[in-house]
Amino acid sequence: MMSLRRDLFLLMMAYSDRKDHLTVEELANFLHIEQKMTNVTPEYVAEIIEKFEVSEENKQSGVLGIDGFTSFMRSPPCDIFNPLHHEVNQDMEQPLCNYFIASSHNTYLTGDQLLSHSKTDMYAWVLQSGCRCVEGMRMDPNLIH
Repeated sequence: MMSLRRDLFLLMMAYSDRKDHLTVEELANFLHIEQKMTNVTPEYVAEIIEKFEVSEENKQSGVLGIDGFTSFMRSPPCDIFNPLHHEVNQDMEQPLCNYFIASSHNTYLTGDQLLSHSKTDMYAWVLQSGCRCVEGMRMDPNLIH
C-alpha cells in the first residue's frame, strides 16, 4: 500500500460523494472536469479501473479505490510534464550562472523563517508553482545550527 496523499484523497472524496471509491460515472466526471479530457467513454474509464485498481473486489464492482486512484494519478498518462520536453532543445553549453533556476529554501515553512509553521504540503505547493529545486531537510533533534 502506498502512502496516502491528502490532495488526492480530498479530490476523490469531492467526486465520489464522500465514498471510499469512484464509480465509472464519477471517475469520468473527474476526468472531464479536473483533467479537461474530452470524449471520455465508459469503456476508457473501465480500462483505467482494470489497469490501476489494486483490489480485486473493487475491480469486480467496477470502482476505483484510493490506492488505484493514487496509482492512476501518478502514472505517465496523468503526468503534467510534456513528454516533448524530454529532449534537450536549447543551448546547454553556457556556464551555469547564465541560467535561471527556480529554487526554494526553507520550503517547508508556511511563512517567514522566524514565526511561521512547518508543513510538508508546502513542498507540493512550491513544485506546483513552478519551483524546480527544493531544499530537503532531515529534522534531527541533536543537530545544532
